Amino acid sequence: MPRFSSYRQFMFTRCAATLRRAIVASMALAALPMSHAQTAGTFDASFGVGGKVTNFFVGPNTGSSSAVAMAVQADGKTLLAGSCRATESSSDTACIARLLPDGQVDTSFTGPAGNAPGKFLLPFAETEWSGIKVVEVGADGKILVAAECSNGVELKICTMRLTASGALDPTFNGGSGPGGELQYTDPSVLPRVQALKIQPDGKTVFLFRCYPDGFCLQRINVNGSLDTSFDGPNANGTGVGTGNGRFRLELFGIGGEYPNDLALTADGKLVATGSCIGPNGYGVCVVRLNSNGSYDTSFDGPNGGGNGRAVFGVNGGDFATGSSVAIQPDGKIVIGGYCGNSSASWRMCGVRLTTSGAFDPEFAGPSANASGRFRFAVVGEGAEQVKRVAIQDDGRILLAGICENPAPSTNGNDFCFARLNSDGSFDTSFDGPAGNGNGRFRIGIAQDMDILDGIALRPDGRIVAGGTCSDTCGGSCGGNAFCVAQFHGGSQGYETCSLDIDGDGVVGITDAIMHARLALGFQGSALTNGLSFASNAVRTNSGDIRNHLITQCGWVSP
Repeated sequence: MPRFSSYRQFMFTRCAATLRRAIVASMALAALPMSHAQTAGTFDASFGVGGKVTNFFVGPNTGSSSAVAMAVQADGKTLLAGSCRATESSSDTACIARLLPDGQVDTSFTGPAGNAPGKFLLPFAETEWSGIKVVEVGADGKILVAAECSNGVELKICTMRLTASGALDPTFNGGSGPGGELQYTDPSVLPRVQALKIQPDGKTVFLFRCYPDGFCLQRINVNGSLDTSFDGPNANGTGVGTGNGRFRLELFGIGGEYPNDLALTADGKLVATGSCIGPNGYGVCVVRLNSNGSYDTSFDGPNGGGNGRAVFGVNGGDFATGSSVAIQPDGKIVIGGYCGNSSASWRMCGVRLTTSGAFDPEFAGPSANASGRFRFAVVGEGAEQVKRVAIQDDGRILLAGICENPAPSTNGNDFCFARLNSDGSFDTSFDGPAGNGNGRFRIGIAQDMDILDGIALRPDGRIVAGGTCSDTCGGSCGGNAFCVAQFHGGSQGYETCSLDIDGDGVVGITDAIMHARLALGFQGSALTNGLSFASNAVRTNSGDIRNHLITQCGWVSP
């Protein structure tokens, strides 16, 4: 029976997640204190200085360093990458740095020349300027960076694959050449890199914006050559095309299509999101592709009939964009971005879609009345937007982005965060450094401008957020530098989840009967009919029980 399988999978996932996180945390972060003893959202004082690393220049301090990509390795080390300048007037050059789990510079990361103590420039051959947009770490520990670069004539995708020490990987050669660096070019598309994902088989998918507006994708083999089996849809969008490794999607045929992010599903499908022109102006658009690049026609969108793609509004006729996409273990799709009718009214917003692309009725949002959608203010003093979405192992959803701060000394922007339970309600335990966030907060990292571009979850639940900050003059005089902060995640939901469903302090026959009924798909009063509860039981009706399983155990009910 499908419902039995779903509940059994839910219970197994919760237990397996607890064991997995305990093992990984003990291996990778044994020297660090566990975060669940700390208030969720507070700075982790064991990282950097007071939980932060700021004013971190990769190039000379007289120049500027801007981080737009971040990844956390399996060993807990943090990679930050972007573009740097030797002086304020010089051209941008790709650059990268690696920090140890405590925030100190990792001096074993010595770069292609073997003599850089943890941070270095990565100039690409025959380019006038370059800047890394995405960094990902493969299962083998190798580091792949994707950059935009130009030789002064054309815009290209420049890539490098580095070993764990930062040396060039000679096997990344496209089938020939010295290896370590490859460039991909097509003058007709002028690619702008947005995202990349490394598949379990080692192949890598790139999502990029192609000129002037359009979703373009490319997949490369492990050696960097184009994967000619990645063909995209045919001209009618009903079958397989002839992309031979790279193709452009004509989602709706009217232009105005801007990609932002890419995710992989457990069964090898690709989900991309961005902003597209729809019936009511610009809305969130999402597309799901099969592993060969053809449209997954079982993905019909909220209105049905999408045949692999959809565009929709989140908050009436407001402009809406999807900035980041994440896939839950059950296959549901979470998209975060921003909505509003002007930059001053931009607010964090997004959706959770079922596997068919419909708005998820189990996700009511913070207001508890918007099926499958959310829009809210973190502070509400200016523009606010989601830049990154992450799904915790306990089912809670972390949203991270930037929020305007009107105080003159801040130059306008701070990091900001929100955390939702699996039903979309605010996780009120996520209080932030001030201790009163009730699920969302804004926080300054440096003394001036803070632009978040990456988040990651450590095995013990801590939250790492990185980007570009300024302690001087908001970037107008070379003050930009890499910055990263680490926050306590608080208790994970499965740490408070218990087989004691009714909460009377004992796992007894009443709990066992309810587990069986849940597994069989019982809902409403059928879950508790005929049961006797102890006088000290705190959950005796189906509504309280369901809420407990969702908010404390990360359950997504069928």
